[in-house]
This record gives sequence, structure tokens and C-alpha cells, in this order.
Amino acid sequence: MRAFSKITALCFGSLFSPARTWALRPDLIRQTLSFRDRRTGVPVHIIGTMHYNPHSIAKTRAIIRSYGESDRLGSVVVESCDLRWKLVQKTQPAGSCLRAVLDNEFQAAAEAGEGFTGSDAILADEDVGDNDARI
Repeated sequence: MRAFSKITALCFGSLFSPARTWALRPDLIRQTLSFRDRRTGVPVHIIGTMHYNPHSIAKTRAIIRSYGESDRLGSVVVESCDLRWKLVQKTQPAGSCLRAVLDNEFQAAAEAGEGFTGSDAILADEDVGDNDARI
């Protein structure tokens, strides 16, 4: 089991990382919430974002980069299920025309985090099929 001294960064129309946001620029802290998970003690930083918004995308990248460059990024968690994630990866791959026009904070978070964590983003949302079945 991995030690939990590093930040868990989640992108849920927000993003999770550490409880020590003092090292971040003040403009990156606005619309964020930092805390430690009560059970595990893992520092978490939730970042409020607007989907497909250029400011949210830049803010997400900057926060993940900030934690990664200071060797405090443990993981990146994205608000997506496997089905939706595979679809967006297929339709909006890095470098594609659609991605250039319609970038998003989820892929930005995952790509920024991979360089620092060496692993893929963790998907953390209810399966869209299960949700649709209830409706």
C-alpha cells in the first residue's frame, strides 16, 4: 500500500489535492476546498470548475503542475465513468482538431498528472448506464 503523504488530486468539475494550499498562488485557491480525509489522513484539494471553460482548464493544469513540481502529487481522480472516459478519449484525443476547439478539464488533469505520478487518472463516477437505467 502506498504511503499517503502526497496529495490526491481529483477533477470533479473540481479537483482534489492537499490541505496545505498556502504554497499555491492566491488566484489558484479561489473556489477551492482543502481538507484531510478523516479516515486516511490523505490531504485533498477540491477545485470548483466549469466544464470546458478555458479558465477552469488552465487552473486545473496549474494546480496539478504546482503539486507535481513540488513532488506532492500522489494521484489524480477524474469525475468520469469508464464508458464516458473512453468515449472522450476516442473523440477528443490530444492534438486533435476537436480537442483544440473543445478542450476539457478532465483530460487536462489526467495528462498533467501522468507526467508526475507515472500512472493514469483514477475514474471516480457512477457508470452512466446505471444512472440512465434509474431514469
